[in-house]
Amino acid sequence: AEDVRCVQQLCPVAAPQVSLAAAGGESVQTDCTERVVGSTCPIVCPSGYDSMGGFVCSQEGQWLPMADLPAPACKPKPCGDLPLLPNALAPEACRNLPSGATCQGQCKPPWKPMFQYRCEAQRWVEVPICVPPQMISDEAEELRPAVTFSVLAEPSSDLQERMDSAEVWAEVSSNAVELAAEKAVTQTTPTVGALQAYVIGSSSATELYAGDPRRLQGADMRPPSWLVQFMLTIVPSSSSANASSAVAATLTSLPRGLMEELLVAALPAAARPQVLALSVSTPHIVSLPIEVADSMASPEGLVMPSTTLSSTPPAYLATTPAGQLQSSDTGAGDAAASGVAEEVISTPIVLTLAMTPLLCGLVVYFCRRFHAQSRQLPQDVSQEDKVDFQYVINHDRLSDDHE
Repeated sequence: AEDVRCVQQLCPVAAPQVSLAAAGGESVQTDCTERVVGSTCPIVCPSGYDSMGGFVCSQEGQWLPMADLPAPACKPKPCGDLPLLPNALAPEACRNLPSGATCQGQCKPPWKPMFQYRCEAQRWVEVPICVPPQMISDEAEELRPAVTFSVLAEPSSDLQERMDSAEVWAEVSSNAVELAAEKAVTQTTPTVGALQAYVIGSSSATELYAGDPRRLQGADMRPPSWLVQFMLTIVPSSSSANASSAVAATLTSLPRGLMEELLVAALPAAARPQVLALSVSTPHIVSLPIEVADSMASPEGLVMPSTTLSSTPPAYLATTPAGQLQSSDTGAGDAAASGVAEEVISTPIVLTLAMTPLLCGLVVYFCRRFHAQSRQLPQDVSQEDKVDFQYVINHDRLSDDHE
């Protein structure tokens, strides 16, 4: 007779794949630690998604959706507070924007917004750029393709001992993020040619550890994590649409760990964490007016053009420490500078000269009044008081003579 062996029924290690609603058909797969009949396997979703439902191991050794719960899925989270953008306002209607939604941006007058807020799975993948109104024209003008995307950085907690806050680290790291993005694209796809990356905004958040609760004990307790999101725009030197398409394709297929390695190398020593986790959002191709693209490439960046006092050519004025005005032009520029100086200086001088005699007269008047009152002697002394006073003096003299 053959030996009969009983084997415990187990479900597979990997649970069925779950699609990501906001990731263009992508899916995730969860590895289950407990696989016996009746055990459950919760869904593990990537950053930016909420876990919905889970699986239970059936007697047939298959993972089935848990009853009385929503179907297993990863639901994208909404975006939180608006990022910090130069010269931009923060519309209340754009806060907590749902994933997949857009919202029109607003700028401080007289700046005008280009593009809009776009949220995808708790990531700002598109944000408005505030530009001078002179750079936006309704007429047909030359456009240059560009690529917008975001980088989510999570530095290790050792950085919190050297940096005051995530906002400070974001400010210190902006230049390094630009350099790392440029190198990552050009090293991966050298044929894209020259390009420049710009950090046009950032947002910071602090997130508590959301791992297995069984690990949150004693020394395993982790401090809150810093999550810093950088919104970038890459402008290729070539105005061809193929260049921007190549940049977008490169960003979606960067080698694992390349961006982290380049960013850590570009960071200052004080801002360099021991471990850095990065993720790049889905890129979007946009079109920039040529004047906006050129201004972004300049050292000054996007600045409001100077206004002039007259129809003469613009004179760029600068104030020296001594308070004197200087001009970069000659002739008309010097005349404009002297006119500004006279207008600024003449008014306080005239007021001072007009008030000086009045102030001096008031001072002399009050001084005389005080002097006269202090020297005035009483005039209403009676004859009896004079006699009594003389008696006291004589009495004292007689007492002295007797002694």
